[in-house]
Amino acid sequence: MSRRLTRGFALLIAVLPTLFTSLLAGKVADRFGSRLPLSIGLLVNATALVAWATTYDRYAVVVVPLVFWGATLPFIAVSARRALMSAVPEGQRGQAGGVNLTIQMLGGTIGMAIAGTLLATTGDYWLVFLVTSALLFLNLLLAWLMVERSVEPAAAKP
Repeated sequence: MSRRLTRGFALLIAVLPTLFTSLLAGKVADRFGSRLPLSIGLLVNATALVAWATTYDRYAVVVVPLVFWGATLPFIAVSARRALMSAVPEGQRGQAGGVNLTIQMLGGTIGMAIAGTLLATTGDYWLVFLVTSALLFLNLLLAWLMVERSVEPAAAKP
């Protein structure tokens, strides 16, 4: 088995927690609103990336940051989408979802270009992880300032 394929399998540990935290993320956002789970998710995710940057060459040590990083992804995605959809009128939610997806794709493209440039320049991953974590900390500040503090009422169940 190739070394790259082995590394790919090793990263599965980061994705597996999302199977469990996806359901939890929605329930937490319903109970506390979007701001708190989004902020905590961004904080833990960025901190995990800092830990990952300093330990990525030792798999036995990097497992913990990988698990925390992966576990926070649904909290970020679900809470951010919930905040967006509750901030626009019902008739414009389709447009808002389309704009959101476009921004995600553009951000991913720009992020990959920056990460690729950093990796090609340094020949190592640590700076990619640190720059990404710095951007996540910036997003944490923006989310804290911009996302509503109140808990939106949950829809009535029949």
